[in-house]
Amino acid sequence: MDIIAARDILENYKHQPLDKVGEAITVVKQEYGTYEGIAQEVSPSASTIAKYDALSKLPPGIRWKVEQGQLPGTYAEQICRLNDENDQWVLAFFIVDAGKQAPSVRECKQVVDDARETERSVKEVLTERFGVEFDKTVTLVLPVDYWFRFKICRTGWNRHKNWADLAYEILGEWLNGREFSSTADLKAISRQLSDVASRIEELAE
Repeated sequence: MDIIAARDILENYKHQPLDKVGEAITVVKQEYGTYEGIAQEVSPSASTIAKYDALSKLPPGIRWKVEQGQLPGTYAEQICRLNDENDQWVLAFFIVDAGKQAPSVRECKQVVDDARETERSVKEVLTERFGVEFDKTVTLVLPVDYWFRFKICRTGWNRHKNWADLAYEILGEWLNGREFSSTADLKAISRQLSDVASRIEELAE
């Protein structure tokens, strides 16, 4: 990417993928030295450039959720302050999974502050502050705990899929090529999969 293309991306940063914005910032920083220097040449402020530079360095799956609008930038900024990638994933999943019941940005900042100051994992801090039960099970056809859902979600986000969509895909792959000995077998598995699908939808809401 040359300096002209990089400047153009930064002038239209709100409509660009975060990884492209990050690449553009790297290019112009080599030319202008600092965020303040960049801000003298393009329209975004130095603080905005710094923020987007940090966001661009988040794991791809988390960036996808930011770009999808399911993880607000104000929350993502707090996630950027975590040095451990697993901690970043845990907090991002907790926020998205909680939906409208998610803690405030201020509370998330306190979680990050606590984790950094005490050198504890975000998982430990969330359990202490909000009583999150990472080992609590939810019922699908088989018991599935919160931590397992987190791992499914992490895989899904990296493939640009919501975890429910990923679950449907996995079920489809599981069914593909299977042979059933009787109509009764087919009806039984159909009922089982319908139950899985409805419960996945409930959990994904």
